[in-house]
Amino acid sequence: MAILCGLPVLVTAALVMLLGGMWLRLRRWRETVLLRTLALLMGQNLPLVEGLTAAAAAERGRTREMLESLRTRFLLGDPLSIAVRITAPSLSTATIGQLATAERMGTLPTVLHGLSRATHEQRGRIWPGFGTPYMIFMTLFVPGLVLALTVFLVPKYRDIFADFGIPETRIMHGFVVFSRLILDSGIPFVVLILLPIVLVVQFALARRFMHRGLHRSTPLEYVGDALAGFLPVLRTAAEARAMSLQLPLLATALRAGHDLPEAAELAAITPTNCFSRRRLRRWAERIRGGAAPKSAAAAVGFRGTVRRALESAERTGELAASLDYLAAYYASLYDHRIRVLRAATTPLFVLFWGSITLLVLLSIYGSLLALIDSLVSEIY
Repeated sequence: MAILCGLPVLVTAALVMLLGGMWLRLRRWRETVLLRTLALLMGQNLPLVEGLTAAAAAERGRTREMLESLRTRFLLGDPLSIAVRITAPSLSTATIGQLATAERMGTLPTVLHGLSRATHEQRGRIWPGFGTPYMIFMTLFVPGLVLALTVFLVPKYRDIFADFGIPETRIMHGFVVFSRLILDSGIPFVVLILLPIVLVVQFALARRFMHRGLHRSTPLEYVGDALAGFLPVLRTAAEARAMSLQLPLLATALRAGHDLPEAAELAAITPTNCFSRRRLRRWAERIRGGAAPKSAAAAVGFRGTVRRALESAERTGELAASLDYLAAYYASLYDHRIRVLRAATTPLFVLFWGSITLLVLLSIYGSLLALIDSLVSEIY
């Protein structure tokens, strides 16, 4: 009965995931068209308004509306990053931040080409990774199904066994007490369950669609970054992600003619965790104060790989090339950390909910075996 009650939930979840995936793919296709059009116009040094008018005439539906809206924003005098953010609010803050930084550094054609290529590569991917639907299933639907079994099914079996005079086992007694606690609490329990889900969803939306301030962090950003910095594995992953985003912009700013402190402040615009941005700004301040880049990096807490790259750049004079190499290294390190986290958390979820399910089965089958033994003893 509980399984039948859970089937509509599972079917609804599957439909939501399927429709959501189709919506994400369509949205990414529109983003690809927008960015590739801008990359083509900026790369060929063509007039933006006339080019967007011609591109909109070749499209239809929502894509045409986006291109026409972008043309209107340019006619009103909006900068490119602001015009793109208003036209395509689904673009992440990382994309908008790179566009804003490229405007300040004069590297828009190169950045637009890279962004359009990255968006095109991700266009056919419905989910961020293969394990994402499985993790959603394990964290939302399996707990709900197990909770339904615990609250509604186990007490019914306890009543049936009590009618036959079979005493409840310790495991079943624990589940019955837990069921009464949930049913008696009612609304507070529902709020307790829904509150973490709402906070996680709000945090995910804020991380994607809300701009991070340049010199301050919102309480939500600070709490999330502090939690990530508290756990060792998450801390190394967050640091690797920050370096993989900051170092390419730092190298591009140096190639564009900015000095090292100014390039560091430009790289601090990237939407990474607040501690990494603060460290980069402190590094720029120390260099402005007369400290050598290597000693300033050691003072603010950069790892040995960054300090060795700075030392090598002092001898060769090719700091931008060293930063490009470090960016590739930290990008691969971040991918490795994410794979390790997924590989570690998936078995833990399986073992945890498998253990809970096993306890539910033992509570039922233990009393069921006692009932069978009682009936057999009465017959024979």
